[in-house]
Amino acid sequence: MRDREQRLGWIERLIGASYHGPERNNALVVPTPTGNLAVAFSSIVEVVPASRVQPLALLPDTYCGVLTQGNTIAPIIDASEDGLAGCGAPGHVVLVEGSGCVFGLRFGGAPFVVDLNEVEHVDLEIVRGKALPAGPLPLLDVDAVAAALLALD
Repeated sequence: MRDREQRLGWIERLIGASYHGPERNNALVVPTPTGNLAVAFSSIVEVVPASRVQPLALLPDTYCGVLTQGNTIAPIIDASEDGLAGCGAPGHVVLVEGSGCVFGLRFGGAPFVVDLNEVEHVDLEIVRGKALPAGPLPLLDVDAVAAALLALD
């Protein structure tokens, strides 16, 4: 299996060939029903096909399924246009790690890469059901999301 740096390098070459160099602060931008959402490369574990998402009995409504990542089961949140289309639906999952937890965001559409040093962005406030802010690109705070998900009853 390739290591994390090789996987992220592959994503960068595939999606953002013009964004290379050690001084880059890259983020993967994924489409959601309420607008684009940026995920910093430093938080990304892997991007995989959504067809690998599996159902899990008694999973809270917040999640659309789970994905096995090594010896870990990662819950998947559906951030796609079709919303909770079910396991095996088309699209991709970006697996992220924050606060020692791995979880995924399922998305459809075409992602792209931006350099956060060159794009106006703002940390995303974690509020359930709220539309993404207009204006600067919202940047997902993976640690805050992990903490919010762990706080759910």
